[in-house]
Amino acid sequence: MLSVREQCKELYLKAFEDDLEFTELLFDTLFESSCRYLLEEQKVVSMLFAIDVSFNSMRGKYVYAVATDENMRGKGYMRILFDKIAREYGNEFDFLCLRPMNEGLFEFYEKLGFQRCFKKSKIINNLTDNSTKLISLTDINVIKNVRKTLLKENYVEYSNDFYKLILSYCDAYCDNLKNPSVFIVNEKLSLKVKEALGNINALPENFAQKELLTKGDGFDFAMIKTLRDKNISGYLGFALD
Repeated sequence: MLSVREQCKELYLKAFEDDLEFTELLFDTLFESSCRYLLEEQKVVSMLFAIDVSFNSMRGKYVYAVATDENMRGKGYMRILFDKIAREYGNEFDFLCLRPMNEGLFEFYEKLGFQRCFKKSKIINNLTDNSTKLISLTDINVIKNVRKTLLKENYVEYSNDFYKLILSYCDAYCDNLKNPSVFIVNEKLSLKVKEALGNINALPENFAQKELLTKGDGFDFAMIKTLRDKNISGYLGFALD
């Protein structure tokens, strides 16, 4: 029988479209510290990653890669797993947050105690300024400072392990602190922008899609569940989503 780690990896690959390279990096970086799972007769039936994040002075967990074996769905395993992590982290952390994969999952997570909190707006933008000079960012502390400088409103901050994962798979670019900071993933002949901070009009058109998601009140983007009596709202940005 496969080890628990290999079973989780197998379930992850079945549930998501990420390639093997990214999956290996994810598990090498975060499995030991962040992966939580349920076993049924020594078989992994549900799994997720609960990754350290912070929000102002509050500590939380970003719930990522939620998956249940397709043959075991509808049996309440995911509710059991979420109850398990809420008990595990409730004395030390203030909240759980996540981004549902599709609109239909918002109601599912509401049944687990999550609230719609973070909003996004979709805009169509013609990017024509090609003068921005992009330089590589490889230092975690520098990236943190860039995000802190540009995101003047409340925002969710990643853990160092999460940044290590980002830097293992992504190239980080910016043109000083006044211009965008962009996490970019190479995908064959194209570049997919994962997180852009700053003025979107300063991004070269060949480094971004014309259709962008930004902070706003257009539609529900992500959810939060408080583990203590806290009122939380602000900006939630995920570099890997």
